[in-house]
Amino acid sequence: MVNIINGKTANELVYNCLEQIIMKGNRSPSRNGDISTIYNAFCTIENPRARHLALDGRKNNIIANIAEMFWVFSGDNAIDPLLSFFLPRAKDFSDDGKTWRGGYGPRLFGENESLDDLVKQFKNEGIFTRRGVMSIFNPDLDTQKNLERKYDLDSTKDRPCNLIMDFFVTPDKRLHMNLKQRSGDVLWGFGSVNLQVFTTLHEVVLNLLRAEVDSELTLGEYNHHVTNLHLYDFSGQQGYDVLENKLKQKLGVQNYQRIYVPNTPKEFIEFNKSICDVLTFGIQNTVISYEYLLSNMAIVFGELAFEENLFWTYAKVCCAYICAKNMNLAKGEITDKILVDLSSCDEEFKQSIRNSSFRKFKIKE
Repeated sequence: MVNIINGKTANELVYNCLEQIIMKGNRSPSRNGDISTIYNAFCTIENPRARHLALDGRKNNIIANIAEMFWVFSGDNAIDPLLSFFLPRAKDFSDDGKTWRGGYGPRLFGENESLDDLVKQFKNEGIFTRRGVMSIFNPDLDTQKNLERKYDLDSTKDRPCNLIMDFFVTPDKRLHMNLKQRSGDVLWGFGSVNLQVFTTLHEVVLNLLRAEVDSELTLGEYNHHVTNLHLYDFSGQQGYDVLENKLKQKLGVQNYQRIYVPNTPKEFIEFNKSICDVLTFGIQNTVISYEYLLSNMAIVFGELAFEENLFWTYAKVCCAYICAKNMNLAKGEITDKILVDLSSCDEEFKQSIRNSSFRKFKIKE
């Protein structure tokens, strides 16, 4: 039983996944309500840079996805203040109301130095190594025995859904990424923040390997294998709305704009910690202006703060979101006091920001 689902972009892939689940899915109960599901979904995005969700009928907060990405890359798992600001329901998925016990940040970018180890495997063995692996699931933390021993828990709300990823280079010097996920919600997990975080990580690893191993490497395909890919009944109407708006969807719009980040694993993680520090400063100081917050962010980015760097644009829209939300605007209101310049961005990213019902700031296109 295999379901192969492809897309040139993340939008095309998510649309095709929704179509498969709604049209051919099996009905099943779950801990969180009934679902429609398909099994062994092998999902591929041909261009991982086209990662920004913008589907008519889907109310996705692309800016929250980006903020959570920074948070993960910083190695953090504390819910307050940053994550809960962008995701007010974050505590609903926590065992203690303070952290995500199974948070990916500490597991990938914490003390075990998983990112550094990945780069070293390619440096030590060459670009065709078969040992380029990063693991999220940790038996020392996640088995029932260790839940009881380490956390005094009989069960957990936060058993990692994404388990392991491996990176490999083909003879044409393209870096590909595989990720294994045991269970994925096509709307809220797999089809939104997971794709944002892991396709960006794919490109980050490419940058690190180009800097330290082989400058001729290029970006390959992103492959995401989900054992159980599903749509919950309680949120399923959005899935149906996406399919009903088929003629309005712009599934093939591409993004080729690159990200530029520091060139070593340690510097990259520290860079994201500093980004999160600035975002947290903005959250906790509600009267500061967008221009002031952005000037603080520019200090973190230094020479990387240029408009062609999509990572810089990611930081800009997060700063704008914070300042606009702190204004306590009415639902649907957009302030003209904040203008974010997206004129250098590809259309695919611009449409994800433009079409987001969560945006409260103006954009310059």
